[in-house]
Amino acid sequence: MNAILSQDNPQCMFVTMMICVLDTSNGQLQYVNGGHNRPLFGNSGNGFDYLEQPAGILVGINPRAAYQVAIRYMNPGDMLILYTDGVTEANNPAQEEFTDPRLLAFINQQEEQTASSIVTKIRDAVHDFAAGAEQSDDLTLLVLRYRGN
Repeated sequence: MNAILSQDNPQCMFVTMMICVLDTSNGQLQYVNGGHNRPLFGNSGNGFDYLEQPAGILVGINPRAAYQVAIRYMNPGDMLILYTDGVTEANNPAQEEFTDPRLLAFINQQEEQTASSIVTKIRDAVHDFAAGAEQSDDLTLLVLRYRGN
C-alpha cells in the first residue's frame, strides 16, 4: 500500500494509518503503525497505557519504507482505543490542546465501561474541553473490547 501511494506523489501527500488483525480465538493482536497516533491499551482494573509501537513511518512518502508487525495478546476485558489527532489536538478557546496525556489520564479515571460508552465519554470530554471553540480536524474514535473466545 505504501509503495502504491508513494508513486507519482510530487507533493509528498501522506496518510497515517494503523492496521490491526485480532484473532478472536486466542486474543492475538497483530498490528502495524504507519505514523498514526499511539493507541491506548488496557482495562479499567489494571489501567491503560500507550500500546508499544513497531517501526513505521507515514504512508505514502517513501516507497522503500519498512513497516514492522508487532504482536500483543488481549485478555478478556482488555480494550484497544484508536483515535485521530483531532481528539488530542482539539483546541479550547485559549488555544490549548486536549493532548495525549490528558486523554490517557481521562481514560484511567473511568470505571468499567462498554466500548460504546467509552466512545461517548471521550467525545463528551473533548467537546466539554473545547467549550465551543471551532475545530480544524475530525474527531474519530474506535474502541475494541475483547471478550474472549
